[in-house]
Amino acid sequence: MKQSKMLIPTLREMPSDAQVISHALMLRAGYVRQVSAGVYSYLPLANRVIEKAKNIMRQEFDKIGAVEMLAPALLSADLWRESGRYETYGEDLYKLKNREKSDFILGPTHEETFTAIVRDSVKSYKQLPLNLYQIQPKYRDEKRPRNGLLRTREFIMKDGYSFHANYDSLDVTYDEYKAAYERIFTRSGLDFKAIIGDGGAMGGKDSQEFMAITPARTDLDRWVVLDKSVASFAEIPAEVQEEIKAELLKWMVSGEDTIAYSSESSYAANLEMATNEYKPSNRVVAEEEVTRVETPGVKSIDEVAAFLNVPEEQTIKTLFYMADGELVAALLVGNDQLNEIKLKNH
Repeated sequence: MKQSKMLIPTLREMPSDAQVISHALMLRAGYVRQVSAGVYSYLPLANRVIEKAKNIMRQEFDKIGAVEMLAPALLSADLWRESGRYETYGEDLYKLKNREKSDFILGPTHEETFTAIVRDSVKSYKQLPLNLYQIQPKYRDEKRPRNGLLRTREFIMKDGYSFHANYDSLDVTYDEYKAAYERIFTRSGLDFKAIIGDGGAMGGKDSQEFMAITPARTDLDRWVVLDKSVASFAEIPAEVQEEIKAELLKWMVSGEDTIAYSSESSYAANLEMATNEYKPSNRVVAEEEVTRVETPGVKSIDEVAAFLNVPEEQTIKTLFYMADGELVAALLVGNDQLNEIKLKNH
């Protein structure tokens, strides 16, 4: 294919609406174009990359005996009501009706569909284990699509589902899948970590996520030149160089999550699942008589601490949540932050 026959609409300037460097470069190089918030067209160059990634995945999943199929993206709501997720999945679920007023969804994931197929088709444990997967568009009504292709309303996902007669068989397949993903990411040249994650709406007992690590930027001078259309960084007045660098650095950070990991072991987890040794404060405070104090117009804990002229760590804040129809109160030291995912899983 000659380049003159390809659709490669490049851009001369940095796109003003790009939030991260990866998004800006894909737009400038003619890989993608935005159709609406969180929805993109993949132009010929991007489609070639996608097909190459799919082929790498197919090769590695073939090695572990996974079989590819394709389920519909338009799903009846009946199966989701049967599993209970039609009501519990949340506002990210696209819900719609056909002309007969029957309820449907656009699939964000396909556990119900694959399980129903296997339930109706597999008649003996001798047909297990069964390992199925697909590569297809998925849909989630993200409240705030952002970071280019990292957080979108329509995206391409490989999702796999295995079925087993016992947990020992499941554990074997789990390890095979993990090894397959590691080979895929290694072949793709990614610096990544397998971390402990939260299953979230997907559910499940154990969950791991693979995170591509965002490298530290060491070429800020070069990007300043590209962004500001100047011959060299030295042309920019010294008094504004650091300000420009700081703003550009914020723009160039393309990660969407933060992880905690050990430099002395293989431990890694996202912040929703990370654990650490609890070290209570040993500060001794003299006991005083409890008194009621009015705090008019004071709402946040830092305002309360300032009003009472005490450190935040000497205050307690109470947060209220509704869980399964019951009121739950969480008490924290004033300067601590509550991890709502951990509270939910407690």
